[in-house]
Amino acid sequence: MIDRQFARPGWRTIMAGLLILTTSAGARANGATHTPGPGSVERAAIMNALRNPTDNPPRVFVVHSLKVAHDWAWVWVTPQSVDGQQHYEDQRALLQKTSGQWHVIDQECGEEECTEDGERARIRHDHPEAPAAIFAPGAKP
Repeated sequence: MIDRQFARPGWRTIMAGLLILTTSAGARANGATHTPGPGSVERAAIMNALRNPTDNPPRVFVVHSLKVAHDWAWVWVTPQSVDGQQHYEDQRALLQKTSGQWHVIDQECGEEECTEDGERARIRHDHPEAPAAIFAPGAKP
C-alpha cells in the first residue's frame, strides 16, 4: 500500500530535489571536474588571473585544457596577441580561488630541461590539497 503522504505532488518535488542535491554533493566529494564554457564568468575570471597587468601588447589565450574542481583549476593555454599574429610559450598553471578571486598558485617550469610530466608531479607534490582529478589529461577547452 502507498503512503498517501508521499503520493502528494509536493512530496515528489521535495524528494526529487533531495535526490539532485545528494547526487551533486556526491559528485563534488568524488572530485568531479568541469570545464567552464567560453564566455562564462568563471572562465573569464580564470583567464584574467593568468594575465600580467603589464603585458604589452595585451594577450588572449588559446585554451588547450581547463579543469575546475571546487576552488582549484588546472589550465594549459597558449598566449597570443589579440590579432593572433604573435604567439608565446605555452603556460600550464595551478590556480586557486580565495576570497572570490582566482590566483596563480604554481606554474610549470618553462626551461628546456623541465619535462611536462616532471613538473606536473612536482606541482601535485607541492600542493597535495589540490584535487587530483584536475590534473588528469583530456579536458576539453
